[in-house]
Amino acid sequence: MFLSFTREILGEGGGSPPSNKSARRRRQITFRSFLEAIAVALLIALVLRVWVVSGYSISSGSMKDTILVGDFVVVDKLVYRFWEPERGDVVLFKYPHQDNRMNPLKWLAELAMKMVGKQVPIRRDMVKRIIGLPGEEVLIEDGVIYIDQKALDEPYLKNPPDYTWGPKRVPAGSYFVLGDNRSESDDSHRWGFVPGELIVGRIELIFWSWMPGRCNEQVLRLKSGASEKLLLLPCGGELCVVGEEIGKTQLSDAELESTKNLYICDRCGRIYRHWWDGSNAPSWQFWERIRYSRIGMVVE
Repeated sequence: MFLSFTREILGEGGGSPPSNKSARRRRQITFRSFLEAIAVALLIALVLRVWVVSGYSISSGSMKDTILVGDFVVVDKLVYRFWEPERGDVVLFKYPHQDNRMNPLKWLAELAMKMVGKQVPIRRDMVKRIIGLPGEEVLIEDGVIYIDQKALDEPYLKNPPDYTWGPKRVPAGSYFVLGDNRSESDDSHRWGFVPGELIVGRIELIFWSWMPGRCNEQVLRLKSGASEKLLLLPCGGELCVVGEEIGKTQLSDAELESTKNLYICDRCGRIYRHWWDGSNAPSWQFWERIRYSRIGMVVE
């Protein structure tokens, strides 16, 4: 009995401790299992983002005051696989007048072009509200929208359109969409209808919101107080979304790789790549730019 106990301690017989080889093998299996778990998680996340739900940041003021610049919204991509779009839905869609065809080879080719510093076609995703359904006649007159000669009630609207459009009938399988900021929105009244197959999904809620910054360009400003003085101070103008035609007059082609995040000061005209570049608040004081009241707000 004593001899058998001694053999077990010394590693002889059936009770020998594992060798370095078996320990290394167990570590390899654990590392492989870890990589497999990461791969499965990434695959599930990719499937959810492509076909089910995804996040989208708002860089245009065309939907204010329903959705503001700096809002981050949740897009339900599954809903229109089972139901037809309805009037009043706020939807994300691909701009109709661009090449929306995409395949893996084309995606890889454009990725390679980006890596070597070459420009690729800019594709625009837009957020608007569905107003006209397939087969309906739409007329916009005196700030009122008429659907089949009946005035449309829009309780969400704060900025009625200041233009006249129509009457025109919405083609089959297409939709007439407008931004809630009617007179300053690039939408169907300018470029036409949206085919149903270009609608990506419905905007459901706002999950995060940043307050746009203000211009920090140093300009001569009159400081009022006990004695008025002309001082070099931050401009303080509001940053607004820049149209592509405006940006091209002030930026080179290399700087125009993407125009969706270009902002212009409404006071001094300075161009910013991102609105947070112009915030007067220090970058570490991020909480000062959070719109807490908008987080979790349902988009209607």
